[in-house]
Amino acid sequence: MDANRANQVELTIQIKALRLDGKKMTISVFRQLKRSSAVIGGPNDVPRLNDTLNRWGYVRHDDGGGRLWLIAETRGELVRCNLHSADIGYESPKSKLLDKVRADVLANCEQLFIAA
Repeated sequence: MDANRANQVELTIQIKALRLDGKKMTISVFRQLKRSSAVIGGPNDVPRLNDTLNRWGYVRHDDGGGRLWLIAETRGELVRCNLHSADIGYESPKSKLLDKVRADVLANCEQLFIAA
């Protein structure tokens, strides 16, 4: 590629961070959020979306149990939902629905950041 065709530009980005009581949410506080499920139903039930969740956005954080988390509000409480299906079996109906939820969250929700 001809170097004369390339140039550098300065861009401005905007990020959204989770705050709690006006302070940055830390990883420690994030880990204290109650866990919930984006897809509900027992092993013998037909899986369905958890319609009590009001989505806030998603967080990428690997705590050994998941890398992508939905942050949502349910019944006035902030919760986190693991969007990886490793613990429910990759070929199960619940896992397939969770795959759709994950794709929808990534396409339609904003990424949120927590303080390291």
